[in-house]
Amino acid sequence: MNTTIPHPGIGTKAKINISQESRDWGYNPAPNGEEVEIVGFSIIDWGRINGCCHEPGMFYNNSWPTVRFADGREQSISSCHLTFPNRDWVNWPSVFVSELPELPFWELDVIRVVGGRFSDYREWKYITNISYRDINKKCNDGSPYPMYSISPDESGGCTTYASQEELELVERGKVWKFYHNEPIAWETDKEEIEFYYKLGRYQEIRNPANSLYSWDIKEAVAAAKDGLVDCSRAIGYLFMGGSGLGCIKFTDERISEKARRMFLQNFSYTG
Repeated sequence: MNTTIPHPGIGTKAKINISQESRDWGYNPAPNGEEVEIVGFSIIDWGRINGCCHEPGMFYNNSWPTVRFADGREQSISSCHLTFPNRDWVNWPSVFVSELPELPFWELDVIRVVGGRFSDYREWKYITNISYRDINKKCNDGSPYPMYSISPDESGGCTTYASQEELELVERGKVWKFYHNEPIAWETDKEEIEFYYKLGRYQEIRNPANSLYSWDIKEAVAAAKDGLVDCSRAIGYLFMGGSGLGCIKFTDERISEKARRMFLQNFSYTG
């Protein structure tokens, strides 16, 4: 992977600022106040689903820069342990490094497990997540790293982990079909809407009443009637009621209309 892509944060000076609690737990890379220089960044992978509105790909992780200490050591460190002049890190963009690596499986592909490592009381059927950054990683015994999360259902409620060698493809799933413009059979509108939510094809909308991403259900319904938002969300689920909600707007107009109509039908009693 090409990690020579420029990043505006490289060369930035910062100072170590580690809490006493962290030091009491044994984290003591350098004294507080020591100046360090950012020389690079770790890599974060955003898959094709559950990426929180991020485009799929490999990106620099702004939260984990690599710094050079006064004695020449280099180490990856959380940005929460650094103090930046003028809060520089807040304005760093999300820097694309490369496309996702080519793999034989995609998210939500239907698979079967092979080998005797898996108990047979569950039918492990779907790939629910892929840790792309671990593609070349090995376990302590030298065996391939289990970079695939697999589950009996698409929601991934019960999950275990498997390596590429432990999986066989049964059928391409919804994500592969979507990206290859193949038809997808939807059982309900809600299923299709939730799929687009998994894909991250939406924007978080601020509440004009407080300029925050926090809404109550009455505010959300009023905003949906005005076309500002499509539906509410909370703890990863759509069409939620109550307070402390988020509100989203889908980028696909057809899905946007479906979601807004369903949301207003669900909360038609709310004034």
